[in-house]
Amino acid sequence: MPGLMRSGQGGARGISRRWNASIGEHVIALALAPDASLVVAAPSIGNPVVIDAENGSRVASLPGQGDGTLCLAWDSAGRHLAAGGKDGSLLIFRDRDWANPVRVSLGSAWVESLAWHSVTGHVAASSGKSLAVWSETGDSIVRFPDHSST
Repeated sequence: MPGLMRSGQGGARGISRRWNASIGEHVIALALAPDASLVVAAPSIGNPVVIDAENGSRVASLPGQGDGTLCLAWDSAGRHLAAGGKDGSLLIFRDRDWANPVRVSLGSAWVESLAWHSVTGHVAASSGKSLAVWSETGDSIVRFPDHSST
């Protein structure tokens, strides 16, 4: 996974490689922190990896989610990261504490989509036909009834 930077000498614009990092498998989900300091990459097999966006070095390997992580999302301040997995779990890494995530279960269906609310700090997650909203501490805010279709 190459790190990129813009080149702008003499008015020329383009992108050039700054670093290259391997996570061993193809990337299934990717999230860049709002301040562009970190990149989190989830491989098709194995645990997501936190990478320093400046130099490409590994910062941490995140705890796994059963068969894998499918989606990643940063909150708007870049303090918290959410990860949705094939095991139906949502992991919330608060204040960039990579070792102690809050784990909540949305059921047995895969968690495929995540989104943070920029004002309330709540995270919404979809799992199969379900949608739920959680606080950053893992408290359930609302669970919507299953939709009639995906």
